[in-house]
Amino acid sequence: MDPSDNVYVKDEENRQVLKFDTIESFNTQLDYSITASSNVPNPADIAIDSSDNVYLGDFNNHIIQKFDIDGNLIAKWGSNGTADGQLFFPQGIAIDSYDNVYVTDTLNDRIQKV
Repeated sequence: MDPSDNVYVKDEENRQVLKFDTIESFNTQLDYSITASSNVPNPADIAIDSSDNVYLGDFNNHIIQKFDIDGNLIAKWGSNGTADGQLFFPQGIAIDSYDNVYVTDTLNDRIQKV
């Protein structure tokens, strides 16, 4: 949920993320599929910062994507690998009170601060 009580749901089966408003009606679909590489995107986790930006882990493409509250892509980072800043199947995302982003870099057995 974001500070405005919108609910974000990852739909792994259909490879999409849906946003519902406070009256439980469909509001937005994050259009992250066009930003991914040739692999089929697979939403892993969702986190929301204090400015209502939405962070989405893309498990198959080894990236994190950042969207504004309307679902527009703001930034993306990461690539497949083991070096700093690279990810190997990012699974979880957490954001602290300073809007620092932490990502569980699953197969590299580490957590990275982005």
